[in-house]
Amino acid sequence: MKKLFKRFAIFAIMILGALQLSGCYDFYDDFHKAGAQIEKDNCFTSVDLAQAKAKIDNKETFVLVLATSADSTSVSRISLLQEQSDYYEFDGKLFVLSIKDYCDTATGRKDLRDNLGVKGFSNNLGGTDAVIVCYTKGEVTIDTSAKLSSDSLKPFVSGSSINYYSLAAYIFNDFDFSA
Repeated sequence: MKKLFKRFAIFAIMILGALQLSGCYDFYDDFHKAGAQIEKDNCFTSVDLAQAKAKIDNKETFVLVLATSADSTSVSRISLLQEQSDYYEFDGKLFVLSIKDYCDTATGRKDLRDNLGVKGFSNNLGGTDAVIVCYTKGEVTIDTSAKLSSDSLKPFVSGSSINYYSLAAYIFNDFDFSA
């Protein structure tokens, strides 16, 4: 009887483990299927909202990318960041939060603003573009969802839009990840 119980317990643990793994968000599969030019070994690590909030609360220095594979512009931004990461031989990680479950409702967008400290003035939190946020010791230093006239974005604005190549050069060359 003990042997049967032991086998049942092992089987139950395996099933629960498989269910947990199947519920995990797979950034690579999601964005690769959407057309992002990324390899399995890429510069991104997926986080959920609670993990991103914990990094902020712990006063960490990091770059967070809010994006959804449902938007072609977000997919292009992910591809551009990976391309520039390779070009600058960046060996760190950017954290990516899928905003798929947040961008369709005002409550979801408010959750992002409240938990992540982003401005969200533009439509970017509505999933129409990726939002790149640089945090230094838990404080927002660059937020691409802010108004283009924001002082922190001025070095990266060309005309009426953000120059993501300039922003990527800053992130991969000048942003102090060790702060």
